[in-house]
Amino acid sequence: MDVSTSKTVLFACTFICGAVAKIYDDLTDNYRLHKFSNPVLMEVLKGVFILTLSFTSIFNPLWFVLLWLFNFLSMRFEPLSYETPYEMSLYITSGLLFAFINYDKLFEQINEMCSSLYDLQLFFIFYISCLSLETVLRKMILLPGVPQCIRDNCNIEREVSLCKLVESIYACVSLSIMLYCINNIVSNLFMIWMSGYACIRVCSQIYSLFVYKPKSFPLDETYHKQPPSKEPETNESP
Repeated sequence: MDVSTSKTVLFACTFICGAVAKIYDDLTDNYRLHKFSNPVLMEVLKGVFILTLSFTSIFNPLWFVLLWLFNFLSMRFEPLSYETPYEMSLYITSGLLFAFINYDKLFEQINEMCSSLYDLQLFFIFYISCLSLETVLRKMILLPGVPQCIRDNCNIEREVSLCKLVESIYACVSLSIMLYCINNIVSNLFMIWMSGYACIRVCSQIYSLFVYKPKSFPLDETYHKQPPSKEPETNESP
């Protein structure tokens, strides 16, 4: 089997890459998941992420370029989501892959993607909506006419919120529909990566909201993202 042309292998690798990225992110940012984190696991997750990203990027350079641009633009639009060192360095370390991708194949994939105007338009509508969704939601929630109770319960700046759970479920459903509608493999790889990321986000939000409920961390408490070393101390067992 030629792994470079096997959609199953590439799709599985891409899904794992997105899922591992979100697992690492949540174990770092979400204090309710810190008990699952340990140094060895974190290093394994980083290694798996780099391996799967490199593998799929070499065989599908356009997918890598789209993903790199997505993270770079997200950092510009949502700087609060890229505060920790590993987040701020992501676009630099992953950018090293630009030295190894096949540019002949990159331009070939660009031409192939542009050959279907319908797929191209649909994908870029999805791409732009992913970049702008949280920014738009945040601005809508802060409008003067929005009741305070909605602002409190839908604050997407929190690491744990019902709004993030609903948003993630919506993303999973939308991605499934988009995968059915678009047949271009590069577009599919990008959306499968997002699917892996969104699925883990759904699981972590469900656990944080409905399973882990220590009294010292009530669900309506505002908790801003910070390094694990600054985690609020508690003597209560989860």
